[in-house]
Amino acid sequence: MRVSGFEAIGAQVEEMSDIVRQAQEAAALMVDSGGHLEKHREAMQQLADEYRETRAVIEALGVQRQLVNGAHEEWQRSHADVRGAIDQAAVIARELDQLRSQASALAHDQAAISKTAEQVLDNTGVVTRTVRDIESKIDSLGMLHMSRKRPRNGSSRSMRWANT
Repeated sequence: MRVSGFEAIGAQVEEMSDIVRQAQEAAALMVDSGGHLEKHREAMQQLADEYRETRAVIEALGVQRQLVNGAHEEWQRSHADVRGAIDQAAVIARELDQLRSQASALAHDQAAISKTAEQVLDNTGVVTRTVRDIESKIDSLGMLHMSRKRPRNGSSRSMRWANT
């Protein structure tokens, strides 16, 4: 009986040894898993950090995009203003060309008018002298005519001639 008791105890010891060995293997796996678990935890932490950094970069890019869009809109308004100014400058340039042309024509007209005025002034002097000469001749004729109307030396013949 003792042998069979030892055999039963041997079987139990063996079974216990198997359980201990399995426990040791499980503990080793857990220790290894713990290492893997720690590595996994560190990897997850790193991914979370990278996610936060990426999210911050995306938000910063969103802000920069809004700034760029605002600057682009401002540039478009400025560009439209510049186009308008260029168009106005072109209109002003055409108007200036027209004014220069008109000024040139007016200068030509003024020169012609000045020349005509000088001619008129010269002609006025000539006419004035001619009128004075004619008036002088009319006055002389009038005096001559008056002198013929007056009787000379009392002769009737001169009177008749003056009356005729």
